[in-house]
Amino acid sequence: PLVAVVAATWIALAAAMPASARPGELPSTNVAWQAAAADAEVDRAFAQARAQNKPLLLYWGATWCPPCNQLKATLFNRQEFAAQSKHFVAVFVDGDRPAAQKIGARFKVSGYPTMVLFTSEGREITRLPGEADAPQVLSLLEGLSAFDCVGMDCVEVSPPYDHAELTSYAAAHFVWTYLCGQTGR
Repeated sequence: PLVAVVAATWIALAAAMPASARPGELPSTNVAWQAAAADAEVDRAFAQARAQNKPLLLYWGATWCPPCNQLKATLFNRQEFAAQSKHFVAVFVDGDRPAAQKIGARFKVSGYPTMVLFTSEGREITRLPGEADAPQVLSLLEGLSAFDCVGMDCVEVSPPYDHAELTSYAAAHFVWTYLCGQTGR
């Protein structure tokens, strides 16, 4: 009897949960996300990125995670992000899936949400924490795509002098924005 009550409660909770919060759901419908729950699926996505000569964006999230849901609502559902996503292979790893922790360890993911941009060969370009401010990121993406840059150097403050530990995040955001702008050209 207790098992039946618990099962009925879980079924009722799942039915009451909005579709965007159900485990296994993709972060948005306007981006061609590839769900990856095992290393083989991530490897297939990298093979596709190599074949198409595109970078790969790995998004690590979870349905219960408020910052992940904020990111879905403020960045992934935007048409501007959808337009930029045509220039990279988008991979979603649901951190609650059984094999996801192995993928997280492979890519050194330590928190929800995390976005990591890789070259098509699998070299990490940059890593963004989930607090990315969508309007600023998109504004910079649009603005940088008009520049004809041939090189870039991004320097951050030496860690002993960066008491708030913010400059590395600012540098990562800038590099991410620049690279996304370049893929759209």
